[in-house]
Amino acid sequence: MSETKISAPASPETPVSMTGFGNGFSEQGELRIRVELRSVNQRFLEAKFRLPNGYQTLEAELKAQVQRVCRRGKLDITIKLEALGSTASRHKLNSEIAAQYGALLDEFERASGRKVEVGARDLLALPGLLVEGVIEADEEWIPEGIAIALEQALEGLQEMRIREGRALVTDILGRLDTCENHLVQVEQDARKLPGHFQQKLQDNLAQLAQGVEISEERVHQEIALMAERLDVSEEFVRFRTHLDHMRGMLQTPGSGRKLDFLTQELNREVNTITSKCGHAGISHAAVEVKGELERIREQIQNLE
Repeated sequence: MSETKISAPASPETPVSMTGFGNGFSEQGELRIRVELRSVNQRFLEAKFRLPNGYQTLEAELKAQVQRVCRRGKLDITIKLEALGSTASRHKLNSEIAAQYGALLDEFERASGRKVEVGARDLLALPGLLVEGVIEADEEWIPEGIAIALEQALEGLQEMRIREGRALVTDILGRLDTCENHLVQVEQDARKLPGHFQQKLQDNLAQLAQGVEISEERVHQEIALMAERLDVSEEFVRFRTHLDHMRGMLQTPGSGRKLDFLTQELNREVNTITSKCGHAGISHAAVEVKGELERIREQIQNLE
């Protein structure tokens, strides 16, 4: 490929979506180069090219061009050479293919014993019978033209990825706020649990120990042990820390994998809180939080 300066599209300020589409064109003489690319989410970057015959050697340089824009995702990139003007309407007969079709037709007539009528429409439908005329273009320019058209396609792709990425970030931030609102209610309920346990223990002992002396010290020890087992303050601190960390990372490009990890950590903290508390109201709120976290995780899968 000739030396061509290709400037990468502007870097985004927030994570971008891995889903998008872009196309680009370049022209010289009677030749147009068309590039179309589609991107979907994938853990790593994979760029698959469909290049015109004779230009497969350009793939390594074109992949490097893609890597300057994309970190992750699966990209399907189609590159076509198209004739313009009068060349587009010039066709010629492929004599070799025509001879093969003629031989097959003769063989069929002999085998079937009947004459086969073939019209012009039937002939035009035969693959490879007609070929396009020669395209007049500078062969040395074609690699440069492909790079230019690919740059345009990548610019269009990046614009779409940024736009969709902003929408995903807005949605995720809203869901993180919902999780935090549920957490406030869970925290309030969790603080009441030691008191509820103390009252329940004292009521049970009053019924079971009529006429029996109860050690107040032992009762207080049991209450203290249960309060320690019910203490989920550390989990609440870690949950809020993860939430704040995620909010910050949602303003940083290329943070999709880290966000996925933090979502798993949030789920772990919710599970710990639920198992420690064993409270119906807390379990119900935890289900709501985990539902939001699952939707967040699905959205994050689309972020680069």
